[in-house]
Amino acid sequence: MTELALAIIGDSAAAPALHILEGISEELAHRKVPNIPHTIYEELWHLAFWQQVTLDWIRGIETPFPAKPADGFPPTESPTPETFEALRHRFLQAGEEAAAAANDTGQTRSARQLPLPPRHRHPCHVHP
Repeated sequence: MTELALAIIGDSAAAPALHILEGISEELAHRKVPNIPHTIYEELWHLAFWQQVTLDWIRGIETPFPAKPADGFPPTESPTPETFEALRHRFLQAGEEAAAAANDTGQTRSARQLPLPPRHRHPCHVHP
């Protein structure tokens, strides 16, 4: 296993995501804390969002960079579409896929140029 794959799913510099997320209840995941901008659920949703976008980029699936940072978080105007347990499972499953991609150095080396965030786009940096 490469160091990158180990950092994604293994016991590396930090505890594995599986251990960090175990035991968090649905109620705790959605609990609002004063002066903290996002719940645990929202932060994990954000991580799962970027994990999926990155996997799409690695696979060569054209996926646009979100227009604004809020687009990478769950919509606030609609009820939560999945339980915390389902979100946790989705995140961990995608983590396994990300670790597999990290182990496949040919796949990660051949990945297309990643899109730049809107604030970093410049006419000189436009990619076809």
